Amino acid sequence: MQKILIPTDFQMSSLFMLKTILSEKRENEPLECTFVVGHYLSDSITSLLFYDPKRIVEQFMHPGFLEGLEIVLNKYSNKQIQIKYDVFTGLTHSSFKNFVRAKAFDCAYIIDNYEMKFSKSSGMDFSKFLLKQPSLLNIQKIALKSPSFEVGITGIFTS
Repeated sequence: MQKILIPTDFQMSSLFMLKTILSEKRENEPLECTFVVGHYLSDSITSLLFYDPKRIVEQFMHPGFLEGLEIVLNKYSNKQIQIKYDVFTGLTHSSFKNFVRAKAFDCAYIIDNYEMKFSKSSGMDFSKFLLKQPSLLNIQKIALKSPSFEVGITGIFTS
């Protein structure tokens, strides 16, 4: 099973990236796609004691994300796909390296020249760690086809 890291802000652009990945892969190739959001941890002891990655993912998730994800997965229902979510909280290259090794990712996909738009101020774009350590993972850059593709969920997936 190929494990794919997808840095995300849980906007429609992440679903566009997933659609591109799935269109390139063969039917019999099982995939585990993990959407990873970067998050700055609070210094508050209460926040650290009650740290819950699932809650953090839910706070970052765009309202239409799950609906769009369902549309993409239905379109590629003939493929073996497992979707996961995770949170990266490190601030250094070595913490990112440890995160990637612990999760055993095979490759990463990023959108070329894309600025992440987080719904919370604690969001962090960790793509710079990927780009500065090219030997860590096989990195695939994807170009957006249209700058206005986020207009509507159904408009993204019609082609």
